[in-house]
Amino acid sequence: DIVFVRTWYPVSIPTFYNPVTSLLKPAGEKDTWSGMKTTGQLRHEQGIKLKQNKDSLYKPIVREKRHFNKLHIPKALQKALPFKNKPKNLEKKGKTPKDQWRPAVIREPHEKKISALLSALSTVNNYKIKKAKVKHREQLKEYLKVKQKEDERKFKRQKEAMKKVYRILGQREKKRQKSSLKGSSKGEKNM
Repeated sequence: DIVFVRTWYPVSIPTFYNPVTSLLKPAGEKDTWSGMKTTGQLRHEQGIKLKQNKDSLYKPIVREKRHFNKLHIPKALQKALPFKNKPKNLEKKGKTPKDQWRPAVIREPHEKKISALLSALSTVNNYKIKKAKVKHREQLKEYLKVKQKEDERKFKRQKEAMKKVYRILGQREKKRQKSSLKGSSKGEKNM
């Protein structure tokens, strides 16, 4: 069962009105009479200052500087983003590279000749490697063409062989059906 308990009850206060019939002042000063003064008026007249609560005073706001982690976007999501929204990976201004702060090496004439010879040999070697790569690519193309032709011939031969096999199987199936038809017609006549 649900029970309602009344925890409060409205109390009606009777109104009270008491007019001042006797002003306790002499006859000429009756117009200047005023009723009770507020506490604010009394404090103002007597020069009493109100004590302020320490909690109510304004204090300068001191906030700690917040440090946020860098925004990490997964690579899969970066790929899906349009170009303008992709994060631009700007290189950090790190240490100056070694070649900028280490002293410059001034070579002797015979060292210059050696370095020139080595650079010439490396260019010749690079040229040979490029030439070999081009040759290898051409050979690979030719090999793939030949292999493709062989595969086509092989496929053709297999196709023809399968045709022959299926033709023979088809002929055997026809013979079997004819023989089964002959046998069934004989059985019908005997009955």
